[in-house]
Amino acid sequence: MQCRATIAYTTTDASLQILDIADGLTRTIRAEGRVWQLSGPDSEGRVIYTEEYKGNVRLMTLGKDEHNPVEVLSRRSKRPFWEMREFQGLVLSPTLGRFAFIHDEPGQEIPWDERPRQIEVWHLNGSLLREHSVSGATHLTWFPDGQRLAFAQEGRSEDMPCMRCDADYEQGKYPVSTVLILDVQTGNVEPLHLGERAIVSPSSTVVLVRVAGYWRILDRGTRECTPLDVPGLMQPLALVSDDLLVYCGLPTTGQEQEKLYTAQAAPQWKWTVKLASIRTHKFVTVLPYVARFHRYSVARTPDNH
Repeated sequence: MQCRATIAYTTTDASLQILDIADGLTRTIRAEGRVWQLSGPDSEGRVIYTEEYKGNVRLMTLGKDEHNPVEVLSRRSKRPFWEMREFQGLVLSPTLGRFAFIHDEPGQEIPWDERPRQIEVWHLNGSLLREHSVSGATHLTWFPDGQRLAFAQEGRSEDMPCMRCDADYEQGKYPVSTVLILDVQTGNVEPLHLGERAIVSPSSTVVLVRVAGYWRILDRGTRECTPLDVPGLMQPLALVSDDLLVYCGLPTTGQEQEKLYTAQAAPQWKWTVKLASIRTHKFVTVLPYVARFHRYSVARTPDNH
């Protein structure tokens, strides 16, 4: 199964591993502190991540083939380490050198999913591009052009037409949420689909949406929405083409499930990272036995790399 993609992930020794799925080459980056957020690589091979360092949360960037990360932003944490949400939802755009995250202030006496929040969009040079206020925003996802940013918000948009996969919402089994698209240049927002999260393919024509707790495949041309069914699926990571999905899943094809033991947490069942066709369901295992609480980020490797 041919795939040009790169996966970045954390390990138990606080390092970052960057793996080219096509050739199997890996490089290791040592972080200064615990990594909380991770995103990339972009079209230039850059990765961004946040780490706790001397009471601050630093947002770092690392270029292709580089081993010395550079600090882009740093903020003093206002929360205890177990409630760390600085730079939450951090996502690096595939192009144009931009990143986005969600900011909210702690201690507000209103429900967490109703708090006013800022979606902040920055350039990698540390300059702010846009702030967009929205209540209850979650799960940011870039479109490939680096101009549009998808996010989820509780409630149904008035412009959102009824979809065939509304049944669980209509029966009251799941809170209604809508995936919206923010144009980061103009600030315009338009609805994409009902759901709590989206993952966009490199062509933007296929989108995975999590609707009422289940992942579905949305064809943006036909508006058809069909169930996603790949072996052992636990958490989709990225569409690296209109057909190929990288995801975390349970061991399959006779593999025994293993547990990870650490001093900081109770034993956890290990997952695997797989690459599968969302149409034929054929798959290969990319990483056997990974920790479910580690951070993973996947992106398509550009043809010129």
